[in-house]
Amino acid sequence: PRSRLEGLCRPLPLQPADLATFWLVTVWNSSADQRELAVLDQAGVRALQLHPCVVLETKLQAFLDRAWTEGLRVVPQLPERLFDRDTGGCFGAGSDCYDGVRAWARRLLRTSLTRDGVYHPAVEMIWLLREPDASVGLPDGLTATLSAWDGWLDAEQELGVRAGPVGLATLLASAASGGPSTGDAAGKHKDVCYNLRAPHGCEKLNTLRELWSAANQTPGWYAPIAGQGRIRRGVDTGVDGPRYVSHSDLAASIADRWVHTFPAAAAADDIIRNLREYYAFIS
Repeated sequence: PRSRLEGLCRPLPLQPADLATFWLVTVWNSSADQRELAVLDQAGVRALQLHPCVVLETKLQAFLDRAWTEGLRVVPQLPERLFDRDTGGCFGAGSDCYDGVRAWARRLLRTSLTRDGVYHPAVEMIWLLREPDASVGLPDGLTATLSAWDGWLDAEQELGVRAGPVGLATLLASAASGGPSTGDAAGKHKDVCYNLRAPHGCEKLNTLRELWSAANQTPGWYAPIAGQGRIRRGVDTGVDGPRYVSHSDLAASIADRWVHTFPAAAAADDIIRNLREYYAFIS
């Protein structure tokens, strides 16, 4: 698909002046994967291929317009240097990524990505982070995801950008690896366990359930935190361990805008099982 963009798409890597990687979305259609693709399609899961583009800010309007007229959708991904501890990113500062993402989002949302408070119609979703749990572990990876998510939502609100159909996503490396344990709590009662609204229930850790539970924490503006009064947002190091307290309403956002994404190497059966467990858990 990059050849259809008339030279508007240049190859990686990103340069310091580049605001995002812009991924072109096409349907995954491989003869070698027909069984997996059929299973996903039957379950309503979209299998996509993403093709990276680096786009000059001065050519972003032309790039998005061309992608739209060619029937392509675009997924902007935030630069990994915002997060990487080796480049001064938030992974080196407790994984609270709110400030960096909010500031970057305000820059990106002022480009041709939006106009008059509306996203360009070619934009399908915003890709916040790529496998943070593989870099810093799941607890910090979720903190990074929640805080980046919070920062993006606040930037949208401050600039008067309406979300419309544009989703938000983080690719979590462990999203498809959850499942029942072999302990005594599992076994024949596992269907009941999946409905318990606790991150672990009576099964092993499940990344999607952890994400839902973390996003449904009470926002900082709503309730006092650890006896210290109300705070705007941040990481609360309470008696039950650290948790991210958001400023925006992540509970509403996960219901309306969040897009669950899975690594391409994940087996179709694992993806579907984890999604079924997740939706049983939140229902």
